[in-house]
Amino acid sequence: MIVRDRAEAEQLWSAPPKSRFPDGLDTPGLPLTRCVASAALHRTPPVGEPEVVDLH
Repeated sequence: MIVRDRAEAEQLWSAPPKSRFPDGLDTPGLPLTRCVASAALHRTPPVGEPEVVDLH
């Protein structure tokens, strides 16, 4: 889902994206992407087999 909510973008904005988007939130066409995950891959450091975690 693409979100074009300026207030939400301002809350989420941080330094790392600034290197790729020098105009910041004023970059033309810069949307937020909202993802809803049903599962995640978890690995216990430093080694370990990946484990799928059901998020529902």
